[in-house]
Amino acid sequence: MKRILVWALLAAALWLPDRGTDIGKLLPVELVAVRREEGVFRVETDTGQFGLGNTLEEAMADLRNAAPGVVFFDTADYLLLTRETLTAEGLSSFFRPGVRVLLAEDPVDPEEAAEYLRSRKVGVQLKKLVESGGMLPKLCEKNGRLELDTSVGCFGRCQMVQLWPWAWRSTMWA
Repeated sequence: MKRILVWALLAAALWLPDRGTDIGKLLPVELVAVRREEGVFRVETDTGQFGLGNTLEEAMADLRNAAPGVVFFDTADYLLLTRETLTAEGLSSFFRPGVRVLLAEDPVDPEEAAEYLRSRKVGVQLKKLVESGGMLPKLCEKNGRLELDTSVGCFGRCQMVQLWPWAWRSTMWA
């Protein structure tokens, strides 16, 4: 009888669902910058991780694989995009609808940008950009410091196209 009980407990322990992620291994991000240089996507976070790939999905997978822990994108407040990456497939599947989107044509340091934007609630929420469009403020570096330019930007509206019940593709049209 004891053997049966031991085997039953062992089997139950092996079949129990995963207990989740150790909180000490989580790497919460505040800002994510998505660029496309020479046909390659580069996804970079304010915590110093980055990933490269031919598609946004490959770049995100590379970033997750190279990170020393579990990159937690649900905490991202800001998403910096270029005109070219506004139309990247899968933006909505990787980032929460409330993330604020800004245009950043020139490369900026994500850590510095996160600190700069922390006290400013600027940008268009991804959900609103998808639903009705909006003018995206432009974050740029002038004379060695970051500045927001709301008079120059990109007006656009994303259209969501459902490919599968669990994945979305975002396309951009102005």
